[in-house]
Formats: sequence, structure tokens, C-alpha cells
Amino acid sequence: MLSSTEYEESGVDSPPQDRTSTPTRVDESDSDDLDGEPDTSSNIEVTMDYDIDFPPPKPGPEWTRFICISDTHGARFGVPPGDVLLHTGDLTRKGTVSELRSTMDWLASLRHPFKIVIAGNHDRALDPNKRAKPSRDLDHAAALNLMTSPQARASNIHYLNCESFQIPSIDGRKSWNLYGSPWTPWYRGMSFNYKEDMAQGKTISPYMLESLTTYLLMPISMTHGPPRGVLDLTRKEGVHAGCPTLLNRITELKPRLHVFGHIHESRGSRVQRWENIDKLPEPAADRPSQSTSTVFVNAANSPVASTFGPEANGIYGQRIPIGGPGWHPIIVDML
Repeated sequence: MLSSTEYEESGVDSPPQDRTSTPTRVDESDSDDLDGEPDTSSNIEVTMDYDIDFPPPKPGPEWTRFICISDTHGARFGVPPGDVLLHTGDLTRKGTVSELRSTMDWLASLRHPFKIVIAGNHDRALDPNKRAKPSRDLDHAAALNLMTSPQARASNIHYLNCESFQIPSIDGRKSWNLYGSPWTPWYRGMSFNYKEDMAQGKTISPYMLESLTTYLLMPISMTHGPPRGVLDLTRKEGVHAGCPTLLNRITELKPRLHVFGHIHESRGSRVQRWENIDKLPEPAADRPSQSTSTVFVNAANSPVASTFGPEANGIYGQRIPIGGPGWHPIIVDML
């Protein structure tokens, strides 16, 4: 069973998550650790490791199965069936329109009723601000048309850029509201990057999960990158590369599920029970009084190539896993 990863106030990094074939169920009314037998009253179940040809059945017909992928970088691989496919960015490696077209063809071939997609820092052609070097294969209008065309919609693909989307109720399952944003902290001036001074001012406001009032209706958030301190540990520097502004926003809004990628080597899942909110680094000053839980999923698929062997040492001497099993979607069942 996956262990619940809690970061201490001291900032000492936690050990890597256990990866087993047993799903983790999360009871949002229960503040106990996830170790032990699954709770049959829970309403979120996360499955990381499973036979791709024989995925576990849904807990029940009224549950919604989300298949989470990220950082596919143009690769094609086996994806289990589900009700909703969530792709949290880095559809390409070099950000070209031809790469994007190939990925869209692959996504179109998948049979999920809803496919919700955002961009990532590698997806240059989708960033309207990245046109300094004109190129036919980096044409923003062509890239955007690929994502939003009638053909994309006919293939059940819905592209979000700081936008929300509602998945309607089907076959007795509840409807779900999602919000998706591609923006990540500045790194080499790549696509959809912002600097800290932007994050603290009005410039970033459209990118950081809209307004509080609107987002309270959004139980699922998709961002390309993680919040600071949540599944964001890098292998080279051994530092947390997530966004502190996003952490503060998530702390305020408390979505039930937050899916992201970007930091490949921190692929995994963790639960934050907001009763223990003081254990998150850099918490927001003002917090709603309600007690809830958020399931965080880093769904990065692409394994990280490393010259350091299968693991690397972090800043505190702990071992950091490099990548995951590779090309293996994470399953999240929600009720």
C-alpha cells in the first residue's frame, strides 16, 4: 500500500513512496495514515502499479475512473480504459507542430469518453509568447487549431489553458468540474514559464487557478508543475522545484484531486489531510476552516535517464528514485 507522505516543518525530505500493486483508498473524513488495510468507506482510490493488460476493476459502477498521464514527450504506450483521461502537459519534446500532431493522433486513437489536456514547458508552439524565431513548425495558430479543432472535439479531446471544464453526469456517475493551467516557475525561459515577481502580482492571477470563488466549484485541478514541497524533489540539486504560489493557492482551495507532472523523478502519489496543514512547507496565512483532504498525483510517465545509476542522493542524504516504472499511467477512482 502506498504510504502517506507528510513533510515536516523542518523541511527534511521524506523517503520515496512505496510502490506496490495494492490500491490506496482515501477516506476524506478519516485523518489516520494510509498504512494498513484499505478503508471500504473511502471515496478515492489510487493505483500506481498494475498489469497494463489487466488493470484492476473499478470499485463500483458509480465510481469515475481517471487515467492520469503527463510528460509523454511524443511517446506512445499502453493506456488502460477509463472514464476520463487527464494529460498534464509536455505533449512534445521540442514543441513543434509536427510533434504535437503525432501526439494528438495518438490521443485521438484512445477510447476514453473525455480526454482533458493541458500544455507543459516543452510545448513551445502552444505558447503564444514563444514566437521569437518564426518557423512553420512552431506556428502557434496551427498548434492551437490542432488542440481546439472540430476533429479534436470529435475525438473527445478538450484543451484547457487556464480554463475550467465540466464532465457531465453519465450512467449514474456524478459530474466533475476541473481546472487546468500549464504555467510553471521560470526554468531556462521555456514555455509557459513565469518569474517570482509575476507570481506575486496581478500578472500571474489568470494562471493561478482563477479566483477563489470560481475554483471552490472545482474539485479537480490540473497543472503542469507541482506545488512547492509536494512530489517536486529534483535528482540533481536535491531541492524542491515546485511553485510556492501554487502551494498557497492549493492550501486555500483544497481540491479533492490535484494532478501534475514536470518533475519526472518525483512521480508518485501522496495525501495531504488538512488537519495536518502545518506540516506543509510555506503554508498560506489565511486558510478556510473546513477539514478536507487532497490527493496529489505526479503522473510523469517518461523515465528519467541518469548517469548516476538507478538512484541519486538528495540534499539530506536520502535516496531519490529516478523515474518510475516508465510509460505507466496512474489510475485514480473517485466517488
